[in-house]
Amino acid sequence: MRSLLALALVALPGAADPCTADAMLVVDGSASMAEIGLDAGPVPRIVEARAAMARILPQVEDVRRIGLLTYGPGPEGSCEGIRLRFPPMDQAADRALAELETLEPAGLTPLTAAVEAAVAALDHRRAPAVVVLVTDGNETCGGRPCALGDRLAGEAAD
Repeated sequence: MRSLLALALVALPGAADPCTADAMLVVDGSASMAEIGLDAGPVPRIVEARAAMARILPQVEDVRRIGLLTYGPGPEGSCEGIRLRFPPMDQAADRALAELETLEPAGLTPLTAAVEAAVAALDHRRAPAVVVLVTDGNETCGGRPCALGDRLAGEAAD
């Protein structure tokens, strides 16, 4: 599982309690998530990701609002499959897990554009926020994730 999860945190400095800031979960639904993982045995990576979220989200939903954005599914070879499932809301674990069950991996990995869409849903210029990225791979749609991180840090509210 360690190889599957990558965390990208946009925690804004000066926040009174960063452990309660709104969070957006960004989940990779690209074609590679249908492949078998390296560490965990003969199950697709999306199954591993769903299991990890089922363990974690019920613990997190009591201390912060959670939103969900997915990327990947769309026309074959497409970078267009970014979908805001719902913005941060209270008690979101069951809804997020139900949405993840419907995710059928396909398409490419517009990682940068997906994180940017998640940050926009969080309104990072006005309030502290956290983005958690669950992915198995690299950007495949021409974006530059590190450059995005630098830019976001420079324009964040605090």
